[in-house]
Amino acid sequence: FTPNNDTIPRFSYSKPDGETLTSYSNGTFIHDSAPITFDDQYEESILQNSEFINMDVQGDDYVFIVQKDFLFENVTIIFNETNHHFGGIKIEGAKVTIRNCEFIGCSVNNNANAIYMTQSQTSMRLLDNTIFTDFVNDQFALVIDFGNLRFANSSIKNSNNPTGGGLYLATSSARFEIIDSSFENLKLQGKEGDGGTAICLTQQDSNCIIQNCTFDSIEFKADDKNVSHAV
Repeated sequence: FTPNNDTIPRFSYSKPDGETLTSYSNGTFIHDSAPITFDDQYEESILQNSEFINMDVQGDDYVFIVQKDFLFENVTIIFNETNHHFGGIKIEGAKVTIRNCEFIGCSVNNNANAIYMTQSQTSMRLLDNTIFTDFVNDQFALVIDFGNLRFANSSIKNSNNPTGGGLYLATSSARFEIIDSSFENLKLQGKEGDGGTAICLTQQDSNCIIQNCTFDSIEFKADDKNVSHAV
């Protein structure tokens, strides 16, 4: 753990490896133990101005498990080592805002590459001005099994080989707002009739608003045929 200059008094927490530190904010963490759980025992409700690089995740697929209302702001999660990739955040029944964050190289087999929203929740989750890039498998960047979502001023893209999808929206009777965002260089493979590569809405009774978004180099491969299949 490398602390940045921070004169704000902090509480004391125990990391998964037993080390005690004052806060997960305002620092750089490289190959530290994870997952890190934010629940009611964690007194703060914000994580800000930190980097988490090639975290050593054990027992779960994600660096963070969030079980309380929470704000991530100016946080970067990076995986850039060969064969060392995990997801960013799993949200379990909490209202979470993610703002000005970046997820680089986050990848999980058979689940969301970067953010997985699960368990019952009716509140709106907000992602604003956040970037997802360079995941290495063909899963979606975000999977929303429960809850509503506002995805604004954000981007999902791969700068290297095209792979993976954007948003997988599976909540019934939900509201999704996808505003002023971009999807670039994404590619999925499946069977004819599967959902879109950039945005996949699985429930007909959900309300999805897509406004002022751009889609570039979006591809879906079905039955050995490449087709444009953004939404």
